[in-house]
Amino acid sequence: MNYLSEHREILEMSVSGELPDRIDEDSDVSAEAVRDLVKDGYLEAADACSKDGLEFLDPKITILGREYLNDLNQRAYEASASGKLSRFGLRALDWGLGIVAGLIIAWASRGFC
Repeated sequence: MNYLSEHREILEMSVSGELPDRIDEDSDVSAEAVRDLVKDGYLEAADACSKDGLEFLDPKITILGREYLNDLNQRAYEASASGKLSRFGLRALDWGLGIVAGLIIAWASRGFC
């Protein structure tokens, strides 16, 4: 699994309330990824790590985590086919409007001379 998509999935689970109350190395959710998200301030959780391994209790997303999730979602959209098509469509529209503006200016300047 892609590192950033794993972060995105965990943050989305937290937003929707689907993140388990206890995450350890035996969980379906990666404890290492949760550790990284807690360390960077994107999640808040009680650190219950011990010699036995990683464990986090009651993880919740922070405001910074919501902003990071929005950024990850934007990156995913821009990389998708619809995002690329949208970007191409906007560039084509800009190009077409530039040509139309040039033609209008040329037509208007002919009338004033």
